[in-house]
Amino acid sequence: MDQVPPSAVSTFQDDESIQAFTEPGSVNGTITIPSSMEHFGEDEEGQLRRQAISKAIDREAITSTIFDDTYTPSTDFSSPLMPDFTENIEGAEVLEFDAEEAKDLWAQADEISEFTGSFQLSYNADGAGNREWVEAVTNQIRENLEIDAEPNAFAAFAEFRELITNRELDTAFRTGWQPDYPSVYNYLGPIFGTGAGANDGDYSNPDFDQLLRQAAAAEDEATRAEHLAAAQAILLEELPAIPLWNRDAIAIAAQGIEGVQVNWQNQPDYYLVTK
Repeated sequence: MDQVPPSAVSTFQDDESIQAFTEPGSVNGTITIPSSMEHFGEDEEGQLRRQAISKAIDREAITSTIFDDTYTPSTDFSSPLMPDFTENIEGAEVLEFDAEEAKDLWAQADEISEFTGSFQLSYNADGAGNREWVEAVTNQIRENLEIDAEPNAFAAFAEFRELITNRELDTAFRTGWQPDYPSVYNYLGPIFGTGAGANDGDYSNPDFDQLLRQAAAAEDEATRAEHLAAAQAILLEELPAIPLWNRDAIAIAAQGIEGVQVNWQNQPDYYLVTK
């Protein structure tokens, strides 16, 4: 099986009658903060606030309590399933929960320009599980940064996406990505490249764009991975979006089945399976 029945999500990994396969998958979840949002621009204040929001989120707690450990906290903007994935990218510590540091970063931003009002996180309520994790994230931000933070729900995905596409949403909002092909590049170029089709936050950085061009022109995988890691280091510093987690790639097999491997599409390679 390449899906877990809802009734078994919290128990399947401990079920001794079957084999459970789980690893960080290729589908990720993020929070996009548009550069047009007041106090969250591409200047020093905006960068400090984005870093504070990221450090205020306890990803481990949410993936455990909300998702029953079927999601894995992000370590970058991509997925370990990608062949050009790089571990321990510079700046990845910004994705680690640290309430005290988050509060300090927010205070530094307030010294530049004091934040007033509410930090809102928009989402589509017709998506399964969205309400639960958005409420958990905003609760953590409210508690750890001692600011007003709240969910902002839209009834349907179509309405939600139309507002984002038309640049009519002046809040942070939930986003995510499922790759079209197995490369870290696919998580970066279409989403954060200047003018890219899925660049919902209108992020633009010429150094980042140059690294994307160098990665695309690389003649070997090692060089490509090096350029992509450098590009991600820029994103981890500026955080046009905040990586949250990857939905785990899951498979379940009977005892006695061998050769189960999950590929970059979160699916088992069935031709490798033997009995």
